[in-house]
Amino acid sequence: MRIHKVIIRNIASLKGLHQIDFDSLQSNGNLFAITGPTGSGKSSIINAISLALYGKVYKEGSSSLDFVTMGESEGEISLYFSHQMNKYRAYWKLKVKKADGESLKVPKLTRTLFQIHPDQETALNQPIENLINLSFSQFCKTSILNQGEFSKFLKSSFLERKDLLEKFYEGEDLSRLTPSLREKINRENQKIQNLTNQIQGVASSMESIDINHEQLKTDKRELNILQNQIGHLSTIEQTQQDILFYLKKVIDLKDLADKLIIKQEMGQNVLNQRKKELKITESKLETVKKQLNTQRETLLHAIAKISDQDILLNEIKSLSENIANQRKKLSEEHTAINQKRNQLSALSSKIDELANSYPLLLSFTEVQLNNSLLKVKQARSNLNDLVQRHTNLENQSTQMKQKSLD
Repeated sequence: MRIHKVIIRNIASLKGLHQIDFDSLQSNGNLFAITGPTGSGKSSIINAISLALYGKVYKEGSSSLDFVTMGESEGEISLYFSHQMNKYRAYWKLKVKKADGESLKVPKLTRTLFQIHPDQETALNQPIENLINLSFSQFCKTSILNQGEFSKFLKSSFLERKDLLEKFYEGEDLSRLTPSLREKINRENQKIQNLTNQIQGVASSMESIDINHEQLKTDKRELNILQNQIGHLSTIEQTQQDILFYLKKVIDLKDLADKLIIKQEMGQNVLNQRKKELKITESKLETVKKQLNTQRETLLHAIAKISDQDILLNEIKSLSENIANQRKKLSEEHTAINQKRNQLSALSSKIDELANSYPLLLSFTEVQLNNSLLKVKQARSNLNDLVQRHTNLENQSTQMKQKSLD
């Protein structure tokens, strides 16, 4: 089996429509690698191929529902491949939501295998196992070779590996070697039979003739040589049978061994790349840690400043309230001063009237005049106190404004 192209839509981390043309990747060589960081969708590509062919994946405990991109209503895969000069398309689709976005109680799964003809596609009603002669387990062991799974293939029994390799191998038909090897075996068997007949003929002739002692020794030596040759030919026959068996096994394993070596080298290259990426990630992590520590110190400093600002705001608020109270008191004092000024003006007018009416004051007693003078002095003293207090309040207000601005 040879995979040519896969079209993926909304499978795991591969959201949207994606297409991989393996034929174009192999146009410049026989090898290519699927690489990328964790979560980029490498395994999703392998899972998509497995879902299209067998409707399941090699990861235990996983189901088809796990591979539709989260939040999407359906996932879809089209896999184009060829086998024994024929082209096919394996189609897989799983719908999990209705048009209005509501989840289906029973997801709708569609799986179809098509044979591609020059002008059309024909649906096939047969399992993929019968078409490519690989069960799902054999496909996982020979084509996917996930991390840790290759060891399972190596630990399989001889008969399991033999059956698997015979199905997987698509090279020259090894059965054509059997007639040639069988012909060689038959020729060796014929030689053995001829030698056996010769020995029997020699034995018969020995019974009819008189053989001296020296001739008998010579014949025995020749007989031992012939028996040794017969034993050697038997060993050769057994060896040829073993060679026939192991030759078939070696030829079967050769291509697979080459592929495994290539995949091992690719795996080593990917591992080295992962190590480099890990070192880069660790370096970036250290940089991020330093940045986080710097940001933490800055944040703590900012929090301290915010705390100081809160205290300052409370002080400003308290000062603003004091200024408002002082302004209120100042307004009240200003009103009182105006009232006192009005009273003083009225007293001054009265004094002027009294001065103008001095002759009339002569009729007042000296005691009443002194009392009036005392009241005037007291009023003027109160007025001066109010003016001084007003000045002090204005100075305090100015100082509070300056402090709030600072």
